[in-house]
Amino acid sequence: MKEKFGPDDIFFMRITDKNSIKKVLLDFNDRLPPLQGEEGYVDSVSDKIAKNGIVLCMLLKNTIIGFFTMYANDHENRKAFISFIAVDSSYRAAGYGTMLLKKAVQTAKENNMELMKLEVLKDNVIAQNFYKKHGFYTIGESENSIYLEKKL
Repeated sequence: MKEKFGPDDIFFMRITDKNSIKKVLLDFNDRLPPLQGEEGYVDSVSDKIAKNGIVLCMLLKNTIIGFFTMYANDHENRKAFISFIAVDSSYRAAGYGTMLLKKAVQTAKENNMELMKLEVLKDNVIAQNFYKKHGFYTIGESENSIYLEKKL
């Protein structure tokens, strides 16, 4: 039986340097389909996030069990964009994803954003249902992805 931890056992840590961001992305690479593959691509993405994004890691007992990356720099349109969000597979279905998403929404609001957008692969029905359960709605799609947003 899994040990259940509550919100008091969780804390969030912001990381800002490219190498730390790259390490987290590589550690969670198998859960982030767009990143699977070349380390050079991860290096480029890490650089972009370090310059313009926000990365918050969710820690439980000093271990990163999840994180999100977000852009909250569109101050003209006041739109935030979650580029990556992941929870370690051994901690899923225990409410940690919800805590992580709530923290992302809170962070967007703290940056004066009014709308949050994200992209989900069409075949990731579990993620689609998760976001819809938390107030996101479909705004469009491409060949491989569904685009969702939520008013904050």
